[in-house]
Amino acid sequence: MPDQFTETFQNILRRIRALEMKEINSTAIEALIPPVPPYPDPTDIDIYPGADIDISSNVIGRKGTNVLTFSSTGALLAEHPRSSLQAALNASLVGDIVLLPAGMITADPIIPPGVTLCGLGWMSIIDGLVTGGASSLLQSLAVVRVANQVGILAGVTVGATGTFYLKDVKVDVQNSGGPAYAVYMTAGGNLRVAGGLLAEVGTEGYAAWVSSGNFYHDTGRAIGTVDKYPYWLEA
Repeated sequence: MPDQFTETFQNILRRIRALEMKEINSTAIEALIPPVPPYPDPTDIDIYPGADIDISSNVIGRKGTNVLTFSSTGALLAEHPRSSLQAALNASLVGDIVLLPAGMITADPIIPPGVTLCGLGWMSIIDGLVTGGASSLLQSLAVVRVANQVGILAGVTVGATGTFYLKDVKVDVQNSGGPAYAVYMTAGGNLRVAGGLLAEVGTEGYAAWVSSGNFYHDTGRAIGTVDKYPYWLEA
């Protein structure tokens, strides 16, 4: 009786002989090898620009021309046309920052509570009445209004509750036909300002006209049509 080792060795020899006698079919072998997928042709790849991205002549760069929303939740940057500033603000959540490009945007934006509307300095200009909500912030831009109207022309106002903040903002209101108020407060909310409030042209011009709420001007110039009395505070 052959032992187990001998039997195993004989089986190995039989397999080797069988392989030597068998005709190798190259086609069959190739069929056993999985095909390698072709590499994609770079010219066939579609590339779509994200928010604030421009692709032109194989050059990728920032546009810098539209309104951008930076999310406080880590969501992707959102881009809005300059004409849709209010839509961008309406879609914002507490803690979000809406960034304006350089240039002038004509609008009367209402900033939701807890949202920041920020510019790139005084070259980001809003031509319109800005209304701030509770704990909202207007920062690093200019509000410029020029008109010839009988009624009140104002630059900034505040809602009924909470405190609206202005930081590094210039408000310049000129109304050759009627009253000009850089700040106009009647609803009951509070306003805290670090920036210039100018109302040098108007039948009566005040840096701030306040009939309701608390007004604080921490830093910056305050100029009205009567330099000694730039504020009007109603009891």
